[in-house]
Amino acid sequence: MGLEFILALLPIIWLFIAFLVLKMPGYIGCLIALGISIVESLLIPSFSLSVAQSLTAALEGAISAIWPICLIILAAMFTYNVCVKTGAMEMIKRLLTSVTNDKRVLVMILTWGFGGFMEAIAGFGTPVAIPAAMMVGLGFDPIFSAVVCLVANSIAPPFGSVAIPTTSTANAVGLDPALLSGPAINMLIIPAIIVPFIIIWMTGKSCGGKNPFKGMIPFTIVAVVSYIVPAALVGNFVGAEFVDLIGCVICLIALVVFAKKMKPTDDPAYMITADTDNEKAVEAKFGMGAAVLPYILMLVFLLGTSKLVAPVNSFLAQFTTKFSVYAGEGASTISLSWIGNAGTLILFAGIIGGFAQHMGVGEMISTLGQTLKNMWKAMVTVIAIIALAKVMGYSGMTTSIAEMLAALTG
Repeated sequence: MGLEFILALLPIIWLFIAFLVLKMPGYIGCLIALGISIVESLLIPSFSLSVAQSLTAALEGAISAIWPICLIILAAMFTYNVCVKTGAMEMIKRLLTSVTNDKRVLVMILTWGFGGFMEAIAGFGTPVAIPAAMMVGLGFDPIFSAVVCLVANSIAPPFGSVAIPTTSTANAVGLDPALLSGPAINMLIIPAIIVPFIIIWMTGKSCGGKNPFKGMIPFTIVAVVSYIVPAALVGNFVGAEFVDLIGCVICLIALVVFAKKMKPTDDPAYMITADTDNEKAVEAKFGMGAAVLPYILMLVFLLGTSKLVAPVNSFLAQFTTKFSVYAGEGASTISLSWIGNAGTLILFAGIIGGFAQHMGVGEMISTLGQTLKNMWKAMVTVIAIIALAKVMGYSGMTTSIAEMLAALTG
């Protein structure tokens, strides 16, 4: 059992070596890890898969990664690039800086408030892809933008996409989802108290400020309380479906209102400004309404096609292809929603927004191609990771790791 556990861990151990020791690019390291898992699944008796089973397990993971995760990444970055090329991003930047000139406040609003709302209505990567793209447009470091969005999104996922994870788990074991929603949100209370403070600390480190919490404690407490209180009340007394939606909407409103009341920062490390000269030239072409239209449409499309609007959600569910790829027993069913998935809807929003911002078809196609060229390594990384997970799952490597950890911890 010990040897089997070590062998099952080999792909994961390799990832640590590749990234921490060899400083290897992510997509190369993940592809090698996938190769290790496939070789092990073919050669080690306890993980024995046929060639067809191993390859189709990886293919299933690749398809699941491409649709919708990679599509969401591509669509979100395409929309961002459209707004940058047309100059709309500078206008959005001015709109956000009219709320506050403090980078710490903006990061909290975009990641904890807006990101949480995106998780509530859509999930599947949108809470990271969309706020992170907006943060990059505001001048934040891309790596910091992605990481801080991931940290902020560590609380909301159990109730994301109108609580699909919680309700699906409950249904799988024959329980009423309402019985799980209370304990689930209660377990998240302490992490939800800590995470907003981590967000402020991370922003301070990224900006090079000396005291990231100076003047930010009341605002951070508002971020904590405005989410935890309504989310806990809904989770314990209403049900799972509206925990994130109500909690994050109230939190987002509270953060914006409180930010408007705060004194502007005079610390150069945290001050953010917009390019007013460029804004005036752009605004003469299409105005603020067209500038924010892609992101408004994202919210409308994602909310209007969610389970909260059952007739639309059910109608779009017709445009779904279901099939199995894995060649062995216990194959999962892949469901490809062609219209009602977040990636397609974000792409539609970006295209419509691009037209509203006077971008031509040729330039839009060029922008999409450039976005794909810039993002292919990130997408290959995601594909390799999901494919790795599928091979490890079907071969029994994941089970071996889980059994040993269970035996060790009791």
